[in-house]
Amino acid sequence: MTIGGVDANGAGVADTLVAGNAAPVAASPAKASPARIGAGNTDGPNTTWSTTAPAGPNVPLDLTAVRAALQHRLAAKFAFDVARQHYADYSGKNAEAACIVAEEEEETVARWKLAAAIGRETERVSGASTISPHMRRPADLLRAQQRIDSAFAGTPYEQGHIRDGLRLNQRRRLHTELAELGIAMRAQGNRLRPEQTAEKDEIIADAGNWVAGSRAGSGASPSPGIDEQFKRLKDLLEDVCSDRNFDPDLFAAIVARCRSDIGITGKDDLKRFNDLAAEYSSRLRVK
Repeated sequence: MTIGGVDANGAGVADTLVAGNAAPVAASPAKASPARIGAGNTDGPNTTWSTTAPAGPNVPLDLTAVRAALQHRLAAKFAFDVARQHYADYSGKNAEAACIVAEEEEETVARWKLAAAIGRETERVSGASTISPHMRRPADLLRAQQRIDSAFAGTPYEQGHIRDGLRLNQRRRLHTELAELGIAMRAQGNRLRPEQTAEKDEIIADAGNWVAGSRAGSGASPSPGIDEQFKRLKDLLEDVCSDRNFDPDLFAAIVARCRSDIGITGKDDLKRFNDLAAEYSSRLRVK
């Protein structure tokens, strides 16, 4: 699975995750289970959720775990770089190659652990979702991202790795947001409450932001090139269309937002975009 990230200097890259032992188990922390308040014990259109922890822009960040994960990430990257330079001509069939692979896998795991630590902190300071107890309010999460990014503004090298973690975490949470939104819409016959509709728009905006890259002050990497944006779009649509019952209207809204955020102007790029959207749209069941 290819996920867009940034290098240590904040430049956009496409990073391929290593399979096997490098699988980022820590990247998908256990879902939060805030107390539910509503009629009965089942979810429904009149069910809301609350959490005892305060949330919002005035809640101070606690970056202790994030800084610890960052140091682990930097140490793992250094070890990998040393191994790679020491065995620059490795063939992949000897002990030296095994050393490099092991260090690379450790770096991949450390990279995802940093993303997970960032995710836990953004969730801690964000309000409860009106759509699902398994997620937090997307707009709050984005503001928390910006705050974490700003906290490392004075150390560009560290900030590059923080931004990589922010993008990985944003991609991870998009999977949950889109899945939970689809479930809620089906359960409620597409009749969302006003506050849920507002949150739906936040999720769509989150998807567009991840695909297109950041705008100024959004707390992530600069906008990647068009090829990287198309890679992210394909990755996102692959995820969405894994559920053939995903709402076609919601799919169309996500596609429209991504097209707008990318800012496609060239004729060739527009055709490329439309062809990709049509390919994935055909996978969904017709209403």
